[in-house]
Amino acid sequence: MAKRPTSTPTIQQAIQLHQAGQLKKAERVYRQTLKQSPGDPRVLQLLGMLMRERGEPLKAIDLFRKALRKAPENADLRADLGLALGAVGRLDEAAETLELAARVAPDRGVIHYHIGRLQLARSNPEPAFAALTRAVELEPDNLEYREFLVQVILSRGIQPVDTSAAEELVAADPASARYRTHLATAHRLNGDLDAAEASYQHALRLEPGHPPAVAGLAQIMESRGDTDGAHRLLAGALEPPNFLVADAFARVCRRRRVPEDAVPVLEQLLARGELTPHHAAIVHQRLGQALESLERYDEAFDHYRQSNKPHQGGWNQRLFEQTVASLQATFSAEAMTRLPRSPRRRALPIFIVGMFRSGTTLTESVIASHPQAHGAGELSHVQRLAVSLPERLDANVQYPECVTGVTPELLDKLAGEYTDAVQPLAPDARRITDKMPLNYLHLGLIALMFPGARIVHCIRNPLDTCLSCYATGFTPSAAYTADLRHLAAVYVGYRELMKHWQTVLTDVEIFELRYEDLVHDQERVTRELIEHCGLPWDDACLRFHETNRIARTPSVDQVRSKMYDSSIGRGKRFEKHLGTLVAGLGEYA
Repeated sequence: MAKRPTSTPTIQQAIQLHQAGQLKKAERVYRQTLKQSPGDPRVLQLLGMLMRERGEPLKAIDLFRKALRKAPENADLRADLGLALGAVGRLDEAAETLELAARVAPDRGVIHYHIGRLQLARSNPEPAFAALTRAVELEPDNLEYREFLVQVILSRGIQPVDTSAAEELVAADPASARYRTHLATAHRLNGDLDAAEASYQHALRLEPGHPPAVAGLAQIMESRGDTDGAHRLLAGALEPPNFLVADAFARVCRRRRVPEDAVPVLEQLLARGELTPHHAAIVHQRLGQALESLERYDEAFDHYRQSNKPHQGGWNQRLFEQTVASLQATFSAEAMTRLPRSPRRRALPIFIVGMFRSGTTLTESVIASHPQAHGAGELSHVQRLAVSLPERLDANVQYPECVTGVTPELLDKLAGEYTDAVQPLAPDARRITDKMPLNYLHLGLIALMFPGARIVHCIRNPLDTCLSCYATGFTPSAAYTADLRHLAAVYVGYRELMKHWQTVLTDVEIFELRYEDLVHDQERVTRELIEHCGLPWDDACLRFHETNRIARTPSVDQVRSKMYDSSIGRGKRFEKHLGTLVAGLGEYA
């Protein structure tokens, strides 16, 4: 009997299998077609996409690179490579690849969308905002792009939060509980708790038990002092455990001093194995905090260690050291005698700087309790102005070296742009605080823009500060907090830079506020702080915990409680785990 001729597999058959979710069969057909057409970039791309879907991004990267050698101008292919690089944590390389894809195809909204998502993952909200804005401009009817733009707006840290994009999203689909919840969160961040509550409640009517709405509503109840009500609301939404609700529940349990209630919920969430690495890291962190409160220190530290694993390896210590050295050289004592200043003095801003977890949020809350002051939170304005300098000066060197080319007129313009951006946050305030801790890197530029500026430098016990950073977890841009060796090195660099500023910045006022002094002698230190800010005394500054301000940082518990000293000496409880940190801190330990 003659053999029946076998049909040659086609790429269309493979695509159909791929779309039907039959990935093994699809892979087999893709590879058979590659044997017939070796190096076909289309087949390599499709096979790479399949590998990415199967959770094998390294194989996908290899396939996309092979395809690009055949089709280097294929923007979609380059974007696929960028996504695969991002999936394995190579975020810088992924960003460069996606940006190149956007240059090849500037009108492809999906590429700008993926750039925005990646930049937000890198904790770069401003480029994320620009990319998502462009994606929405190109595809205004794409609600997925619009929703992610709203999420970027909520994460920018700029207040008041512009609610228009969230309102447009709700208008496009009034029946979406998700969209209503985004709008509610915008209202909550703006301090409009009534509008936020109404939107969260509307979302829950649309979708009873919607986890983000439950978690947001609980946070409003916390802000109003109804911690017991928040606990009841969250406890009733824990079956099955959801990340957002469990995270909020752990925070409320900590505040109510019942951390033992949170432990089984968090352990169950981890045991299910359904969390993303990012969410799992946060749950480990919350579990560590609960166990620490129960004085189970060894178990707590193990969870802190696990919470930091996903973020390790992303810090460039050499670059940080080069930055500090460049700042010290550019803003040397000699340079500060000849560099120009803005001709106008603006008393509006108060800059609160220091390491993360050094008391900056508490300090801002004390100042913001004054009726003539407003707390604006962690603003990125100074950083953006610094980054913009090379282009403004048409310089061929980067910041800070380009500062040598500034003029009084440019400095006045920069200072004006800053005050124009922050003044609308509180039009009647005499002082507005900017508590971006990392502005300690920019005190030289601040001194040029704001002669006579009032600066508050927050200091806390170095071991307590660093342990608190390690146990809290920060964004990829502060990845040094995930590694005790890097954490110690950054702390030393920060303190050495602050010593430099204290020496060379002779025309600004730096008030050194020690966290332990504020806790142990609240009224004396608060009076000195308010005097430094150029404000008359007001007893409200001793009752900072009564405010309904929305804290956006991990220090929310401190802000909403009376002064307490339980965090003092925290590092000693974990001393046997901190040998690397102590050694790295040297004299500061």
